[in-house]
Amino acid sequence: MGKRKQVHVPMEKIKEQDKYIEVIKSQNDRYFEMTGKRKKHLTVTYGCPVV
Repeated sequence: MGKRKQVHVPMEKIKEQDKYIEVIKSQNDRYFEMTGKRKKHLTVTYGCPVV
């Protein structure tokens, strides 16, 4: 477990991801205003891949 690799993510990529997050949040807020319901999601994982 101690063999984790450090990853550098450029700030412009982080800002790009923030834009997508804001778009999705806006869409979810509009959906809630129209329906009164919150969207949900389910994530299923089957463990970590061994690299």
